[in-house]
Amino acid sequence: MFRSVRPRRAAFTLTEILVTLAIIVILIALLIPWMRRAREVTKLAVCMSNLHQDGLAVHGYITDNYTAMPSQAQLGTLYPKGTLVCPKDDNPYVADPAAVGGKAPLSISYAFNPEYSVYGLTYTRILPPSRKAVAFDGRIPVVDTSGSGVGSSGGSSGGSSGGGSGGTSGGKVALCHIPPGNPENAHTLYIAPAAVKAHLAHGDYLGPCLGSGSNDNGADNGANTGAGSGFAPINYGLSAFVPRHQIRGGLGNVLFADWHVESFDNVELWMFMYPYGPDGPAAPTPPDTPGGGSGGANGNANGNANGNANGTGNGNANGTTGGTSNGNANGTTGGTSNGNANGTTGGTSNGNTGGTSNGNANGKSK
Repeated sequence: MFRSVRPRRAAFTLTEILVTLAIIVILIALLIPWMRRAREVTKLAVCMSNLHQDGLAVHGYITDNYTAMPSQAQLGTLYPKGTLVCPKDDNPYVADPAAVGGKAPLSISYAFNPEYSVYGLTYTRILPPSRKAVAFDGRIPVVDTSGSGVGSSGGSSGGSSGGGSGGTSGGKVALCHIPPGNPENAHTLYIAPAAVKAHLAHGDYLGPCLGSGSNDNGADNGANTGAGSGFAPINYGLSAFVPRHQIRGGLGNVLFADWHVESFDNVELWMFMYPYGPDGPAAPTPPDTPGGGSGGANGNANGNANGNANGTGNGNANGTTGGTSNGNANGTTGGTSNGNANGTTGGTSNGNTGGTSNGNANGKSK
């Protein structure tokens, strides 16, 4: 009598198993950098969102306060909870609640452009708002109590570990004191925490005066041009800016005065109203609005008065020589007042090729 025998199932060979494992390892090795980059991009986006929300809070403040810009004394009450901390900052600056008007210690990952409080600038004087910095990824400078100089919050090289409470020296808070109407005499003070809020309210800011060339305790990073010994916002920006997002070699977010946010590898001169102070060299012309500005109010692609295709508000598309204030498409030399496309001779006022209201193709009379 015969017994039926089931066929044996073939097993994987050792070679097949090793090849499969090798493929899996290679795929993981390829995916890990992309996953790490995806995390970095996500944290960059969260940081940008935080700064944008802070910008909207500032917008609400200036609307309610006749275009006055807030001081650091409002840090504890003005900004939405948690939006002053960047997810990439593991050790942010910690401000004493008495200094910023809050009920608890306030963690801060961003540095603020001190020009607005130092020079008493209102929002209407910030021109153009789309190219002037309000806040950026950075660390408010603190004092190293070991006596080795000025570092930055967050435990960076030379800085005091743990972020500190305002950069203390013997229980006092370090801040940059700007004498009203006399910013060239800016100097660092060490005061009791209870007195900090009053100083911030009249234009002083947290941290020592870095790189001003005045009575400060810090280096100027080689940025001072010798244009004067007064307060230099660009030097403060270079000292405080931190490109903490490890993307393309390191990027930091910058909040501009129209409340949009961009990423840069460092702060630039054109981001400030007075990079070296009111008596120093003027700020260079800022680049165009990112992404190419849309036509101004009432503008369209045919070069209407007050707006142009890809032109900035009340500017010219491509902004070439001779473009008038209310601009021309391509705004070439010879464009008449409120001009014509390509600036044709004899164009009537407000005339543009493509036909805007009050104008005809080739500038013919109405």
